Amino acid sequence: MFIQQGKKGYNNLFIYILTIFICFSGFVSFAVFLMEHFRVDEKDNNQLLLLNLLPFSVVVLAIVINTSGLHKRNPATLFNAFDRFRPGRYFYSLSVWLVLLAVGDLLYALLFNGRYVWHFNASGFYKLLLMSLTLFPIQTLAEELMFRSYLPQGLINLPFRRIFPVLVISSLLFMSVHLLNPENEKFGYVLMVSYYFISGLFLSMVTALDDGIEQSYGIHTATNIYGAVLVGYEGSALQTDALWVIESPVGLVMVMTTFLVMVCYYHMATRKYKMRRIKTLFARIEEKEVQNETTH
Repeated sequence: MFIQQGKKGYNNLFIYILTIFICFSGFVSFAVFLMEHFRVDEKDNNQLLLLNLLPFSVVVLAIVINTSGLHKRNPATLFNAFDRFRPGRYFYSLSVWLVLLAVGDLLYALLFNGRYVWHFNASGFYKLLLMSLTLFPIQTLAEELMFRSYLPQGLINLPFRRIFPVLVISSLLFMSVHLLNPENEKFGYVLMVSYYFISGLFLSMVTALDDGIEQSYGIHTATNIYGAVLVGYEGSALQTDALWVIESPVGLVMVMTTFLVMVCYYHMATRKYKMRRIKTLFARIEEKEVQNETTH
């Protein structure tokens, strides 16, 4: 399975701690550098978005370089169990998830009287679109590599007998990095913390069942692009010049709509790609000798 790719190469705990430290310190250092050396108009949402997204490139580079240089394994093992990226899965999940989110917003507007206000700003929209299509894939790749790949593949080296606890731990860590998001205060911490955890667990399960991060990567990218470019809302962590803005959004309805989208997508993806059954996540991990692959 994909998660067992972490048994390849060198897996000393110190390497994982060092890599996480480099990712965190590199992210913060680059963010501080950008803030100190570039003047930003705080009223320009595009400039603020650019400043927030660029540091994620450091995380991607750190994970890839350390996987090759310190763990001595092929960085392709970070993406799936087949050592090659599967673009069909990425673009399928990205496009289908965008459509499902749009359907969810339509239902919200019709059934729950969600108020969508046209918010087109020609001077900033096209810059936003360009940045979203180029930088969100980097930002979401950083999070997917960390929480759906690198950390689970590291945790699998601990004496876990089943995969599911590993996915729960990585999802809790994913949830923790979103605790400071403004949505928590606006919609309530209990609701939003539950949302982040379940979303992380859903993506982790899709990754494990499909033996790769391509689908979770596509879903995550689609979610952020959709929220930044198409439909934003008051209190969102992504304050952009989106085409529509939901006024006075109801957090519970929005979260439940997203959960419905998850269920729909799971059934569609399972039928298309014949993914593993959920019960395999609770089965005992077979002790198989994984070939120790070294990259140079």
